[in-house]
Amino acid sequence: MTTEPPRSESTRRPRPRRADAERNIALAVLVDAWLIRGVLAPAFMKLAGRANWWASNPLAALHDRLGLRE
Repeated sequence: MTTEPPRSESTRRPRPRRADAERNIALAVLVDAWLIRGVLAPAFMKLAGRANWWASNPLAALHDRLGLRE
């Protein structure tokens, strides 16, 4: 039977701190704002063309009744 020597303080994995979580959340917000909303969404809208502005039948009927046009 072998026993493992106790770990010293320097080899223990540090517990995540609150500042780490805050930094990760800030990074996630920046990635969302820049990559998703600034790059991918406009690129997809360009590819989808007029399908971006599709209106459901009830909404299209409401537009016709109110006389709304592009």
